[in-house]
Amino acid sequence: MIARKEAQKQARLEISERQKEDELWKEDDKHVIRKLNRKEEKEKKKQEVADRKANNKAVYEEEMGSLKSKKSSEEKVSKVTRSEIKDFIEKQTLSKQSVKKDLSHDETHIEENINRIQIEGEVATNISEAIALLRFVDI
Repeated sequence: MIARKEAQKQARLEISERQKEDELWKEDDKHVIRKLNRKEEKEKKKQEVADRKANNKAVYEEEMGSLKSKKSSEEKVSKVTRSEIKDFIEKQTLSKQSVKKDLSHDETHIEENINRIQIEGEVATNISEAIALLRFVDI
């Protein structure tokens, strides 16, 4: 027991001596303290930048990996033969022709041009001619 108490007492003395020695080496100059603080802040900023770069790189690699996996799954599609290409082109031309037919169908229902009046063989293409034609018709 006595040995244990002395060991604890010895440990306390060592701790107190270290604290006294640390206080002697403690920096009291304001300029030096500022310099050390700036140095620590610079190191923190560098570390943050490095962490951010590492994070961005990891995200980039992950995204590129997901894109590569999508591309590889698309590339696994079997080869297209000439006959399949020909069938595809024919389908496209048929669809274009059907669209053209729909447009021509709409063209058959063209309304009469109301800007052009034709009465008794006379044709009026502007306002003054139309007024003159209408005057003769009323008489």
